[in-house]
Amino acid sequence: PFIDTNYAAYMLKYDS
Repeated sequence: PFIDTNYAAYMLKYDS
């Protein structure tokens, strides 16, 4: 799905 890419970027951005 398209959200998969957004989710990946989200996790990378909040990879605390």
